[in-house]
Amino acid sequence: RILVPLDGSPQSETALGAIMPIVRAHPTEVHLLTAIPGPEAAEGATTYLARAVAGLAAFAVRTHHDLALGPPAEAILTYARDQRVDWIALSTHGRSGFRRVYLGSVAETVLRRAEVPVLVCRKDTAVRPGGPVIVAVDGSARAEEALPDAVMIARMLNVPIDVVFVAVPYLAASGYGDFPMIYSHDEA
Repeated sequence: RILVPLDGSPQSETALGAIMPIVRAHPTEVHLLTAIPGPEAAEGATTYLARAVAGLAAFAVRTHHDLALGPPAEAILTYARDQRVDWIALSTHGRSGFRRVYLGSVAETVLRRAEVPVLVCRKDTAVRPGGPVIVAVDGSARAEEALPDAVMIARMLNVPIDVVFVAVPYLAASGYGDFPMIYSHDEA
């Protein structure tokens, strides 16, 4: 079960395209959720969700949809827990600077607090089926927790996995002054 929060914007729908390779490769339930500030927004949100459900139905995707009252991040996290979804796939609006501080980041809050894996998509990102699943690790046990889910996705899609560890460069002293060097290939 994959939860895809939608807010009515084209940016939020990017997550639908990102999950389609998984949905096509493996029977999946897609849960669509829209958080609304109050009951007055329910009619418009329901119409919007009905269009999204119809679009997924064209691909024979089993879909559930719901509305939630309240702040989006809290609604997403509560729904994910209550409905016992396996993953959350959502799009970021790409805010930065003052707008991000003032408006917050739903994606960041969900990413930090979710109890299930989260796929975060940038708006206008092209989905390239057949490419590898890339897992970034940093040597911590927490980072390695992503590996079983990555293996499962890679097997579903029949694609390779690239595990990436970035060795942080540090300055090495030499007789000619300091210059950047990257060491510890063995450690990586």
